[in-house]
Amino acid sequence: MKKIFAFALLIITFSTAVFQAQTRTSENNKSDKKSASSARASLDSFRTKFIEAYNSQNADRVAEFYAEDATYIGTGGDVVQGRRNIHLGLKGEVAYFKNFVVTPGEFGSDKNLAYERGAYSATLAIPNQPEQTVNGKYLLIFRRQKDKTWKIQMQMVSRDRNTQR
Repeated sequence: MKKIFAFALLIITFSTAVFQAQTRTSENNKSDKKSASSARASLDSFRTKFIEAYNSQNADRVAEFYAEDATYIGTGGDVVQGRRNIHLGLKGEVAYFKNFVVTPGEFGSDKNLAYERGAYSATLAIPNQPEQTVNGKYLLIFRRQKDKTWKIQMQMVSRDRNTQR
């Protein structure tokens, strides 16, 4: 009888532990989904504001979207480190682009990191040259800052082969 009682107690203890673990996992999954949904909404808004800033051709505004220690990898493979240096590069670039459009593709997030992969298109308008459409792909990695805002931590862009510059 003692063996049956001990076995029943063991089963109850084990079942309770499994149930509690499943409940915590379920609660964590709900929390993770809510967090991912919140991150997605924040970054959708971030993207809209980024595009508006880029289309305003204002390098100062665009640079604000980057983390202080951000990294930018351009179409030629050049690596630019730091918001200040990215800002200098933007000053020479945004003035020649208009009608910048982004088509987001894949997205993923964790509590403090998120990524987005997609495609972009813009009109390149260099004075005394015919305008041309520039198409390409991008990968953004975002990091949540101490103030809970998102900033671009890393960006990599590539142009489609049929795009000239």
